[in-house]
Amino acid sequence: MAAPGQPANWCKIDGRVSLYNYTYLSGEENITATRAVFTPSKLFKNSAKYEVRLAEQAGSIKSSDGGVLAPYSWQFTIMAQGICQIDKIEIDPDSRTFTQAQQTQDFRAIARAKNNEEVVAVSGVYDWSWQWSKTDPATIIKITNSQTNQETATAENVNGQATLKAEAKIITDIINHTDNKIYTGYAEITNRLCLNPWPAGTEPYKDTSQYANFSLYYCRDYGNDGVKDDLPAISSPPVIDDTPTDPKVLKEYLFLRTDDSTDAIGLRIFDNSESLAPLIWYATQNFQSKGSPSNLLVDGYEAIKDGRSVYVSAANLSGSQLFTNIYLISYNENASEATKEIYNRLLKSWEFNINPEITDHHLCADGQTYCDKDSDCPDKKCDAMKTKLVRDTKRITDLGALK
Repeated sequence: MAAPGQPANWCKIDGRVSLYNYTYLSGEENITATRAVFTPSKLFKNSAKYEVRLAEQAGSIKSSDGGVLAPYSWQFTIMAQGICQIDKIEIDPDSRTFTQAQQTQDFRAIARAKNNEEVVAVSGVYDWSWQWSKTDPATIIKITNSQTNQETATAENVNGQATLKAEAKIITDIINHTDNKIYTGYAEITNRLCLNPWPAGTEPYKDTSQYANFSLYYCRDYGNDGVKDDLPAISSPPVIDDTPTDPKVLKEYLFLRTDDSTDAIGLRIFDNSESLAPLIWYATQNFQSKGSPSNLLVDGYEAIKDGRSVYVSAANLSGSQLFTNIYLISYNENASEATKEIYNRLLKSWEFNINPEITDHHLCADGQTYCDKDSDCPDKKCDAMKTKLVRDTKRITDLGALK
């Protein structure tokens, strides 16, 4: 083929252009945009060079508000042999936090090859069907169960977490004969319904450093409409001490009220290398005064409450190493009712193991079967790492009690 600039020597490629609108979150604002996808009517030729030209005639592509796209072009070369096959499915965006009921989010499933390029189906040659579903125990979202690569989720008036799932099932593959093979992608959805959250925005306070990997959040909404009588804010980020004087303490945090109150909420991370249950660990400490602790769960992990303090025995994956730590959170003596309410809300939202590699989709490798453990799956592979981690930590601490 001739070089660009000699259009008579370039061959036109037939196909179809699909246009669709989608919404994405930019800061706190929902932005609506249009995406164009070109699908060729037949496979491109191996080793051939192609050029894409947009708005070759000035003014031929315009936005809805009258903006004009300037002429633009780029080239690419097709691989020497074979076709691009699906290696994975991505969902764009891969997560969304809703802060109000009835908010919506458009999602798009993308089939990608090993080189991360998007793969486009060619009817009769290499094609697939789409199916959307969700893992949503608390029914926090509604979906349309779309059979295209696009889906819309709508927030219900319930807090919680859900996993959105897009499946691509091969229906035609005349090259490699992978018919009926299923590829699955996921997006995580959180309902954190609150008009006045702490921290401000849609994301909780997170610490992903060596000893931590946890998040904290509370909703300041309280009393009447408006923010005048809402709960006060606390410092974000908190005051942090990475080198405490007590050798048993790995890290310390101090969350101060941002108003004129002197109240504070403290958090400490203790080494628990002996993997003791919280009650046994508590009994081994030389605390000046001890009460009668009661048992509770925090994010699924065993914990005890003694007066103004809660002690949680939780696992922490740091790099390739797994540790058990004791996480202590408490508030000062004679604290106000507002501080106590903040403390209780932080406890309810406290989430451990926020490392991106720790997934908890509760799905077998077939992408369809719900599971809590490997034995629930035909292939003995359950994607429920967080659930397994909580369960295994309980087993380890139970063994620690036998020492």
